[in-house]
Amino acid sequence: MLPSRPKISHHLLYLLGKPQLRAGAFGALSWAILFAVPVSAALGEETDIVETVLVTARKQSEDLQKVPVPITVLTGQSLVETNVTQIQQLPLKVPGLTVTGSNARQIVFALRGLGNNPTSDGLSASVGIYMDGVYLDRPGMAAFDLTDVGQVEVLRGPQGTLFGKNTTAGAVTMTTLSPEFAYGVVGAVRAGDMGFHQIQLAITGPLSDRLAFRLSGYDTDRNGYLNDIYNGSHLLSLHRKGLRAQLLYRPGASFSLRLIGEYGRQQDSSGASLLYSEGPSQSANPTFVPYGTWAKNLGVTPILDPTLLESSQNSPQQITERQYAITSLATWQRGPVTLDSVTGWRDWRYEPHIDGDYSGADVIRDNGAINLDRQFSEELRLSETLSTFHYVLGGYFFTRNIRGDSFTLFGSQYSQGLGAIGNSSLNNGTSHTYVDISNQSYAAFVQGTWQFAPQWNLTTGLRETYETETGAITRGAFTGASGPVPPTLAPFSGDISTSEWTPSALLSLDYDVGGSMLIYGISSYGAKAGGFNPTVPPVSGGTFLPVDTLKVKPEQTVDLELGVKSEMLDQHVILDLNGYWESVADYQTSALQLLPNSERKLNITNVGAVHSQGVEVDLTAKLFSGIRLNSSLTYNDAHYVTFANGPPVEGATALTQDLSGRPLLLAPRWSFYAGLRYTRPVTAGISAYVEGELTAKSGYYGYIDDSAYSRVGSTQIENLQVGLAIDRIDVAIWVRNVSDQRTFAPVFPAGTGAGGYFANPGEPRTVGLTLRYAGE
Repeated sequence: MLPSRPKISHHLLYLLGKPQLRAGAFGALSWAILFAVPVSAALGEETDIVETVLVTARKQSEDLQKVPVPITVLTGQSLVETNVTQIQQLPLKVPGLTVTGSNARQIVFALRGLGNNPTSDGLSASVGIYMDGVYLDRPGMAAFDLTDVGQVEVLRGPQGTLFGKNTTAGAVTMTTLSPEFAYGVVGAVRAGDMGFHQIQLAITGPLSDRLAFRLSGYDTDRNGYLNDIYNGSHLLSLHRKGLRAQLLYRPGASFSLRLIGEYGRQQDSSGASLLYSEGPSQSANPTFVPYGTWAKNLGVTPILDPTLLESSQNSPQQITERQYAITSLATWQRGPVTLDSVTGWRDWRYEPHIDGDYSGADVIRDNGAINLDRQFSEELRLSETLSTFHYVLGGYFFTRNIRGDSFTLFGSQYSQGLGAIGNSSLNNGTSHTYVDISNQSYAAFVQGTWQFAPQWNLTTGLRETYETETGAITRGAFTGASGPVPPTLAPFSGDISTSEWTPSALLSLDYDVGGSMLIYGISSYGAKAGGFNPTVPPVSGGTFLPVDTLKVKPEQTVDLELGVKSEMLDQHVILDLNGYWESVADYQTSALQLLPNSERKLNITNVGAVHSQGVEVDLTAKLFSGIRLNSSLTYNDAHYVTFANGPPVEGATALTQDLSGRPLLLAPRWSFYAGLRYTRPVTAGISAYVEGELTAKSGYYGYIDDSAYSRVGSTQIENLQVGLAIDRIDVAIWVRNVSDQRTFAPVFPAGTGAGGYFANPGEPRTVGLTLRYAGE
């Protein structure tokens, strides 16, 4: 007979299933489990301790609780159990992390509100993305299914000493599972509404006593959830497939070589958006056309309720992406000395076809930016562990080339929508701007940890990076014009280059309190290289401004952290607290700016200064047999300290507005996550489980102008799953977004020359079934 469980567990399951559950209730639940339950009842013979998690945040395998760095870890097993298969789903589990973007090229990672900048070919992101140790220059290179993943580590704060290459806001590192010298197969089949179906499979085993293989792949399809009432299609669909093949050569204990080859393809309608807000209905600015006026001029009836998930696009909507990659991971070990080589090559192509006016009118038939990105990187690391000292030193080389074509095909009604200020010469015309950008980065780094007293460790690190970037920008002659073309679309050809030194430094002190608590403090400095806007310079007085006006300065970050990592109740509870203060000078951000000639242009620019400060709490608990709780809470105050030349609200007569003291875009003040899993044996070899998750965020601004038109209210997402584990087979029914909450990010102004704000909507409620198998 099974021992009786405390009644509290039944109440927890009841609460977990209620769609009306709110963040406050779940937060109270988390702390109630920790403090309100008597320790004698919590620590029964059947309880499990919280497992030890190993991380490689300092380029060596270490216990997460012994690493003085604020890290959130998502194991591959936890991702599989909760059906997380896309990188866009990671923020549901990691408060403080945002992943936005309507398509692969525009995907943006941000931490603590820092890094929310739309993709630019002339700049790199502030959050570094790494796959098996290889830096991914374009965040879109990570837009694949999370298949056969071993672990995801989210490192908060500057990580420039060891990770380098533009990690002033943090780093997200993903590792895949390695080949094994024992046969095994794991697979999953998922199906759900909106035509969702997915197959994932991985096979591993030995080819000899020294060589092992691993082969994994996926195929994912889902219809869109944005209904196009113009033609009855379903936009924001998902169609992905990919393959990863690996070989592991291990002739002995002192050497190993792992080769990874990857192929991925995505072809869907992910670039679609909907009308989020009409914006101002009137303006004293004679060059501004309100969205309502624009729609009336065209005879278009706008869909004013974004929660309906409806659009009315009349042009084909398709995004095609494909990539090839080869990675080599080699390790030599001789006594306490280890030499690692990480080599990576990627070829990534992105081609969009987007209805640029998102309406049934013939205004912008097609626009976007075709990208062909090829990168190569090599990192060599030498490390050694002595009795009281560990060090790692190395060198890094990175090179990439991007060839792009930014194009716009104007429709027959382009000028009609703008009324008196419209230029009919542009109707049915086409503009192409071509870029050829090359970047090289060289770095040397060293970091060491010295145990100068039995419980004290001092860590110092330094990295020096030299980067060069060159670009050729060419705009061809405007074709299809029916009259004179304005100077802003005239042909142009110019070259631009930058070169910079960007140092990074780290000083960390930690104190181990008896093995169950670690107290640490961090002071670090990081710098991200500048670059340039890969576009044609603005026009003033009928002529182009100098090409150097396209340059963007480097951004520099100073960060202070103070944290505590603790294990309580004999490792049944892990509680981590961290406070931080980050100051960023010359913060790089993007804004649709109104130029002196009344032209509106999306440019990367520098903000005077930005502060991000707050507190992070992470809790993991196993107080009852079969019950596991994961919970995180983040308070983040991210704001502009000085931003006197911020972009104006649509319709404003001024060219700029002062945003000093205002919040950063896409930076909610509060973020919360709680996940509770209860497993109970049914009979020999069979167990049942129920799992619930809640993610809640306070409101935020979806666009950099901080206007009411781009304001997104507080949101919450609840997920629920019920399943049976039968030996090696797992069957589960799940519901994502139980209460069918509407989410929107980012929000951006219309690109038609008129007013209006558009947004990318998140997924609605989805119901599905998962069948998993793991065997030998």
